[in-house]
Amino acid sequence: MTATAMDVVRGAAVVIDDRIGQESDIDDLLKQLDDEAIPTVKLKRLPPPESLVHWKQFALIVMDWALTDVDDESEIEIPAGVPVPSTLSREIIDRNIAFIAALLEQTALPVFIATNESLDEVRTSLREGLETDFPVYNERVHVFSKSELKPDLFETIGSWVSSRPALTVLNAWRTAYVDAEINVFHQFSRAQHDWVASIQRAAAADDAELPVMMRDLIAANVLNRIGPLKVILGDVAPDGALDDASSLRRVLHYSAVVPDSSLATSEASTGDLFVVDGASEPFERIRILLTPECDLTLRDKTWRFTTLTAVRNPRASKQSKNRAAEAWKLSRSRDLFLTVNLLTEDCAEYDIAVNEWTSEAVTPTKTPDEFVIWPGHKRIGRLLPPYSSFLQQSFASVAIRKGMPRLPADLYAAAVAEAE
Repeated sequence: MTATAMDVVRGAAVVIDDRIGQESDIDDLLKQLDDEAIPTVKLKRLPPPESLVHWKQFALIVMDWALTDVDDESEIEIPAGVPVPSTLSREIIDRNIAFIAALLEQTALPVFIATNESLDEVRTSLREGLETDFPVYNERVHVFSKSELKPDLFETIGSWVSSRPALTVLNAWRTAYVDAEINVFHQFSRAQHDWVASIQRAAAADDAELPVMMRDLIAANVLNRIGPLKVILGDVAPDGALDDASSLRRVLHYSAVVPDSSLATSEASTGDLFVVDGASEPFERIRILLTPECDLTLRDKTWRFTTLTAVRNPRASKQSKNRAAEAWKLSRSRDLFLTVNLLTEDCAEYDIAVNEWTSEAVTPTKTPDEFVIWPGHKRIGRLLPPYSSFLQQSFASVAIRKGMPRLPADLYAAAVAEAE
């Protein structure tokens, strides 16, 4: 299937080449973008690293490799076909590598290098400069000769992107997210031109934190407008051998747990994972916060934390086709024990006794430089729904708690019977 411009690019493009207007190859590439009415930023030199804060929403980045203008004061102009001096080549390469590294770190977009230089030499320079800090850089950086892109830029790039599932999913997500975001803001603007003021008044009436309330309102409305992603991916063998089982475990872990480094430091939430201060990995005990969101607004200066403790199991993990059913089968015979596997990167087994919870008042401490949610404890991440809600429901089966309804006794009967 031939890729169209809309399949590959949904947004603005950036083209960096010091021979714009002087070389037919790069001018032909720009004409292809112009013919598809794609807004294009044209640069003749690499921008300063601090400008990359403005680059996060670009859809396509194409850069030349032999950028001879290496600083703002340079006025060197080298005619086409004249070899670049080796000392200048090293400076050019180092600056290219630094720029691409910054793009890899600060964006999730692919970077395409369009060059007339030796492709093997460019690839060697990329490998030497990026492989240590970005081991999988070649999943996002690709080198084309300018002549390759001349027949059909979009089909050539689209073919490469389609072979990278992560980039294919990213493109689909960006399209769906932007459409949903626009829909949300249009809807609220139609409801009231100054709808933000209404949210401010509601937050004040509820004694809620406005930034948190605004975040939750917008995020929930955007997310629930996004249907299944329109994405076509190749098949994978469901039971094929794993090249790297530890990689799979990390992916499963991060699908269920957001690391603390990505969370707001002053906000507690259902599913937060805590260890005692000074605890080192592998964590022997992890406390899981079950307090409902409605009780975590800090209207009073103290929270009531209801937690379950997950205890690391020293036995080797067992393989099972139905871990959830097996865990519930186990819980029926071992005083409501659950076994979970997603709390840590190594997916080690942790046992949880859902009928052994703790509930205590927690007063966070706040200084100009630091906000500590639970003094004496360190948060390591947040367990996401449906995993956190699964634990809440399990807890509700042995304790009646406002906001946590009891479950029907036979809710998991079918899954348990299938496992047996």
